[in-house]
Amino acid sequence: MREKRRGFTLIELLAVIVILAIIALIATPIVLKLIETSRKGAFARSAEGVLKASKLYYTSSLVENVDIEEITFKCNNIECISYEKSIKLAVDGNMGTGDVTITSDGKVSFELGNGTYCAEKKQDSDNIKVSKKVCGELVINKPSDLKITYKTDKAGEITVIGSVSNDDEEIKSYEFSIDNGTTWVKAEGKNYTFTGLEMGKEYKVLMRVTNLKDEQDQIELESITTSLLDNPTIEVEPSGTVWATSKTVTITAPEIDENIYKVVYSFDGINYQDYIEPIKFTENGAIKVDIVKKEDNTSILKNKAITKNVIMIDATVPTVSLDRLTDIIMEGESYELPTSYTVNNDLSGGNVKCTDEGGNEITNTSILIKGEHTITCIVTTGAGNTAEASKTITIKGKDKLENRTYTTGEAVSLGGYNWHVIGDTGTQVTLLMDANQLGNNSEMNHCTADTDESTDCGVYEYVSSRKTNYHVLYSWDKSLIRTYLNNTLLLKLQLNIANSIVEVPICSDPSRIDGAATYGGYLISELEAMGKTSECTSKVSDKVRLITRAEYYNMSPYYTTENSIYPNTENITKISSDSNYKFWLSCRSNLCGNKADGYWWTMNSFTRKYNSYDATYAYLIGSSEAIESLNYYHANQIYAVRPVITLIK
Repeated sequence: MREKRRGFTLIELLAVIVILAIIALIATPIVLKLIETSRKGAFARSAEGVLKASKLYYTSSLVENVDIEEITFKCNNIECISYEKSIKLAVDGNMGTGDVTITSDGKVSFELGNGTYCAEKKQDSDNIKVSKKVCGELVINKPSDLKITYKTDKAGEITVIGSVSNDDEEIKSYEFSIDNGTTWVKAEGKNYTFTGLEMGKEYKVLMRVTNLKDEQDQIELESITTSLLDNPTIEVEPSGTVWATSKTVTITAPEIDENIYKVVYSFDGINYQDYIEPIKFTENGAIKVDIVKKEDNTSILKNKAITKNVIMIDATVPTVSLDRLTDIIMEGESYELPTSYTVNNDLSGGNVKCTDEGGNEITNTSILIKGEHTITCIVTTGAGNTAEASKTITIKGKDKLENRTYTTGEAVSLGGYNWHVIGDTGTQVTLLMDANQLGNNSEMNHCTADTDESTDCGVYEYVSSRKTNYHVLYSWDKSLIRTYLNNTLLLKLQLNIANSIVEVPICSDPSRIDGAATYGGYLISELEAMGKTSECTSKVSDKVRLITRAEYYNMSPYYTTENSIYPNTENITKISSDSNYKFWLSCRSNLCGNKADGYWWTMNSFTRKYNSYDATYAYLIGSSEAIESLNYYHANQIYAVRPVITLIK
C-alpha cells in the first residue's frame, strides 16, 4: 500500500509563524540600531574631516605668514567655501549644510546638519557632538548620571549640591527631601540648605531631577549626621589676591565649651597642634583646621576639616644695579634706568621707580639739566620687598662760544678740547686745536697708492717705469686723516659744541706726475684773493680741516716780508715774537710728534720735480721750518695732527 504523505498541521504552521515573529521582534531593533549607529558614525566622521580641514587651513596660513582674520565658510553638502575671499576648505561632500567659523587665533566652531543629524563644535571645546535632530532644535534627554554632595559647616544645617550629566537647558528643577520623600523642597538652582535640624542626628537625603519633558530620576544619599558645632572660619590677611612678604591666618572658632572641645590646625595636614593665636605664614602653604574633643582628640567635623590655601607670599629681597648708568652724560644723550633688577617671582610684579635728588620721578626719556644729579632707583616687588641703589652722574651741557671779538693766539676751551684762536672775521671765529689731544690714533693715515679708488691718491711717481716713493703722494680728499676728522671727530664736536660749525671750501687737486705745482690745500678764499681760482680743478667742503701754510705764515712773527702768495683773507693778525707763539703755534714740544723740538702738520701745495709731487697734504713744520712727509701707511707723528674749525658766533 502506498503511504500517504502528510503535510504540516495548522498548529505547526502557527508555531513557525510565532517563532519567526519573535525573531523579527528581537532582531529588528538591533538591526535598526546598528543602522542608526552606522549612519550617525559616518556623519560624525564627516564632521571630523571638516575640523581637520579647518585646522589645516589655519596652520597653512601661519606658515605662509598670511595675516589671519576670522573667516566663515558656507557648506552646502558638496563643498565649504568662503564667498568673501573665494577660498575653499580641503574637504569633500556629505558634510551637511551650515557655517564653519575659524577665528584669528585658530578656534573652530560649526553647526552642520543633513536633515537627520546635527554635528556641533563649539569654539572652546575640542569635542564634536552629533545628535539626531535638526540643527538649532533642543533635544531633551532623560536626567541621567545623578550625583549629590553635601557639607555641614554649621550646627544643625546640611547643604546639598546636585548635578546631572544633562545640559543645563534640559533641566527644569532640582528637588530635595530629608524625610524619605514625604515632602520635597525645590532648589533655586542646584543647591539647597536645610536649616533648623537637630544637631548630631542622622538624615537621609533624596534628590529628584525633572527635565523639560517632565521626565524624572532620583538618587538617595548615604546618611548624613549634622554637626554639633559650627565650622570655624579662616581669614587670611592680606587676601589671596594680594602679594605680601608674609600673611597672617586667623581662626575664628564657634562658641564651644573649652573644657570639652579645642581648635587644632596643621600645615599641609601634618602634625596637628592647638590653635592659640594668629599664625604667620612666610611662604606659600595650606592650613587645615578641625575641632576635636579634648579627651580623645576625636574630630567633631567628622573628617571634614576645613582646608585653606595661603598663597602669593614672596619674602625674597630683590636686587637692583646702576652699573650701566654712565657717570658723565652729554645733555640730550640717552641713559639707561635702572640698569637691571631681579625679583623672586614674575607673578610678584617687579617695578622700578627712579627719582632725582629732588624726589622728582625720572625715566629714560626725562630731560636732566646740566650739572650733577643723584639718581636713586627703588625696585619693589608685588609683595612689598624693596631694594635701592643710587649713583651720582654729571650732565654735561654743550659749550657755547661767546659772541665777542677774539684776538689771534687767544686760548679757548670748547667742546672738551683746548684751542687757540687763529682768526676772527667778526661773525665767525677760526680755532686751531692744541697739540697732543687726539692721541696716537692709527685710524688717521694719508691716502695710498693701492689703486683702491676710495683711498688711492691716483698719482704715482714715475721712476724707471716703476711706482716708487709712495710716501710723497698726497691727496686731501682721499686721506684717512680727512675721513677721521670729518666723521668721528666732527660728531664729537657737534655733540659738545652749541655753535654751528661752518663748512669751508678747499682746493683738492692731487699731486701731478709732471712735477708742476698745484694749488691743492689752499682755501678757495685764499685762491680768490690771489686770483687763482681757475687753476683749481676740484674742491671739497669740510667742517674740520688742517691749518693752511698761508694761515701759518700770516700769523708767524718770523715771516715779515710782504708776499702775495700768502694773502690775509680771514682777518688774521701776526703774533709778536715775545708772545706765547713758541708754546702753541710752533709746538716746540715732543708732545707734538716724534721730533725732539717738535713738529706739526699743516696743509700745503708743494712740488719737487725729482722726489715728490705733493698736493693737499699735511705738511710738517718745525722750528727750523724743516719739511718731512707723513708716511701714507700710518700716522707715526699723529700727535701733531691739529684740527681747525670755524664757528658762527
